[in-house]
Amino acid sequence: MTQWGRRRLTRRSLQFLPPGVTVRRLVGAQTRGGCLQLLVGLAVFTPLYLLSGFIVFTGRWAGIGSYLPMAWGLPCWGLAWLVSLRVVAFRLLAVTDETVYVLDCGHNAFWWPKRLTGAFSRTFLETPTGRAGRVGLGAERLWVPVVWRRQLRWADWEFLSRSSLPAGVSAAGGIEVPGGAASM
Repeated sequence: MTQWGRRRLTRRSLQFLPPGVTVRRLVGAQTRGGCLQLLVGLAVFTPLYLLSGFIVFTGRWAGIGSYLPMAWGLPCWGLAWLVSLRVVAFRLLAVTDETVYVLDCGHNAFWWPKRLTGAFSRTFLETPTGRAGRVGLGAERLWVPVVWRRQLRWADWEFLSRSSLPAGVSAAGGIEVPGGAASM
């Protein structure tokens, strides 16, 4: 995303946040992954496209029969894409120093936040499951698309660099011993 687009998206999301909030990062997330969206799209596209092929190969519309599958494929795919968008709900995570605000963007795209759905205290966002792009906030599990993962990792890195170390751990990575020496 360009810097101009990021500023525009931040401006649109600030109207739903409390006054005086400084947004560090914006991260786009979805309620379901892209594979389900693709499967729903294919489930709608395939019958529509096969129906057009059936009409062509049974002898109806013989004059334009050779052109119909190509011409009909694009509207079928567009309709399948629109239906598949209804499966996935988009969220926008506005990350500040202390809080993560979850904005609902509906089923269209990340560009138009509609309302504030939740605010969570700032923690490490990416879940330690080993699956890249998974975010768990409250009861909702979100999936971050590949395009937004750099912003997610930067937000986590900024949180880890600003947060204080737990008691008994030194900055060198060792455990502090009461005598003053650090050991691994």
